[in-house]
Amino acid sequence: MFPNGNVGKCDNEKPEDAKGVLTESGDILWKTEYRFIQYHQLSSGSECVECKYLPFCMGPCPRRREEMYVQHKHIVCQHKDKEEAMEKVIVDYCEKNSDFYNI
Repeated sequence: MFPNGNVGKCDNEKPEDAKGVLTESGDILWKTEYRFIQYHQLSSGSECVECKYLPFCMGPCPRRREEMYVQHKHIVCQHKDKEEAMEKVIVDYCEKNSDFYNI
């Protein structure tokens, strides 16, 4: 939710590009609900579906997914060097949670 009352599924989008608006009754009125159906899922045509790092990465944010779908007609990996990027994510996670896991 953005300060102007607009609602989006991704905080990377600009408030004025948000796909919904919060009504006075507290409901969300989606301007283009059908577009979320296309972009929110990682379909079988997505590179992410078969990726071993999907549980860590979860694919691109909804805004990037939309851009990729428009450009490539499917979702592509958002990382130039997937192995390096995911190693950093895993190491960072372990370092931040080492006390919890008694590491």
